[in-house]
Amino acid sequence: MTISKRLENILARLPEIANDAILNFKHAAMLIRNGKVLSCGINSVNGLKTKHAEINAIEKYFNIHNLKLSLKWQYLLC
Repeated sequence: MTISKRLENILARLPEIANDAILNFKHAAMLIRNGKVLSCGINSVNGLKTKHAEINAIEKYFNIHNLKLSLKWQYLLC
């Protein structure tokens, strides 16, 4: 499977984004639709809890668009 040059360029930004993570394992995730970046997330920590980059990206997307997560999804994502 080949990916477009545009998508390749978008994905090439992930290591740079991951460097912003303060944890030892630096990961980044992007939500992409139709070649457009909707949201980015990095591994983070809040008190004693760590948050995966994927969860961070999903939560940011919801916050950007003023969407509410149902209680079921809030439970699953924490």
